[in-house]
Amino acid sequence: SILLSSINLTIYVRNLNDNPPEFLTKNFTRLLYLFYPLINTIIYKIEFIDKDPSNLTFEIINDIFTAYTLRTYLNSIELILIKSIVHNREDDLIIRVWDDKIFFSDLNLRIIYYQDNIEFPRILLQTIDGYINFEENFLTMNLGQLFTENHSKYQFIYFNLISNKNFYLKQLSNNQTELYYRSFRQISPSEYQIHLTTMAIKESISDTIIHNNNNTKIFFPSTEKLQIINIHFWPIYHEMLEQTISLIININSNTTYEQFIIYNLPTIRQTLAQIIDVNIHHVHIYTYELKQNHIELLVAVLHSTSKHYINKEILYNKLKNSTNIFEKILFNQCQSNSCENNGQCKSYISLLYNQYEYIYYNTYQRLIPKYKWNIKCSCRNYYYGERCQFKYSKQSPCSSNPCLPMEKCIEESSTLYSCQCIDELCNYNNILRKNSFECININSPTCR
Repeated sequence: SILLSSINLTIYVRNLNDNPPEFLTKNFTRLLYLFYPLINTIIYKIEFIDKDPSNLTFEIINDIFTAYTLRTYLNSIELILIKSIVHNREDDLIIRVWDDKIFFSDLNLRIIYYQDNIEFPRILLQTIDGYINFEENFLTMNLGQLFTENHSKYQFIYFNLISNKNFYLKQLSNNQTELYYRSFRQISPSEYQIHLTTMAIKESISDTIIHNNNNTKIFFPSTEKLQIINIHFWPIYHEMLEQTISLIININSNTTYEQFIIYNLPTIRQTLAQIIDVNIHHVHIYTYELKQNHIELLVAVLHSTSKHYINKEILYNKLKNSTNIFEKILFNQCQSNSCENNGQCKSYISLLYNQYEYIYYNTYQRLIPKYKWNIKCSCRNYYYGERCQFKYSKQSPCSSNPCLPMEKCIEESSTLYSCQCIDELCNYNNILRKNSFECININSPTCR
């Protein structure tokens, strides 16, 4: 005989491609509170995503103080404090989300409450300005270090920048932080206001507390007010460089470089505007350099009735007799021996790529573009080289001097040439023609 029996089976069917719910908040995020929050404070908002809509369950795995609870929303949860914090402490929490109790994800949070010996010093810097070469294809620019009052007394200083797409901070050490600017190819003057908070500690404390990285969020007391830094940028145009004059001014031994920039420079700018008869806003002293006991100012002046800059030789004529404000005026750096064999000398200014000097004075900072003067020689006839010091062994198409006296011959190839107007007839700053020569026809230049 055969015995028959039966058994009840429950079979669960599940798609193996099911996805567990995921936290969008970074794992191992650190929350540093510089005060003791009140009961019912939302400590942190945590976002998540569930690709397979299902019933989700949230729980705190290791809340040893039973100090927290969770409030759930459609795509986020809030971690809420339900017990008082009365002393410094660190809580390590694991928040778990279940998908129908089958799949789960964990989020590790470290919450640090630290209130002792925390100070909130005033940021020293209030204004940053300077001329910027926006024609450079730079991505970021270092605006220099940030400082607080009594900066050197603190072992640790943290600056908190309120979100701003144009600026970010880079912390170099426990008490060194630099401000950076992101370029978006501006071509006009720009003004910004950035908002910051700061905290500082005089004594050494555990690295686990002050260690800062991209996963650390720092919370300041609500009573701590935002501090403001005003930033002004003016663009440097290529035409400014071409129409620049150089003023050499001696500095009094009792005046520092910083004092000269802050107090003397505005007066000089006003005087130049009066002599040239333009609005002071048209006078651009866009960079300068200290050289032993004198300073070189580079100046370009905008026309009062057009968007172009006044020719540097016209500026020279208007200013050459104003020796009460400067010792020397130049519009080029060519000397009698700059080019050999009757080569035509032309000098020009180039700005060093993304390089600036920083002048700090009280609550003010100035960005000063670094620059250098360059010499370029246009060679004639058979000569070539940086200073026209070498001679061709073959016939040059310019050897017959095919251009007019007010033009220079440019060798395009072994048989072709072009004529170009001579921009500067003089190799000396003390010799100046009265009239400016301009090209009448670009394709076949004729100078007048």
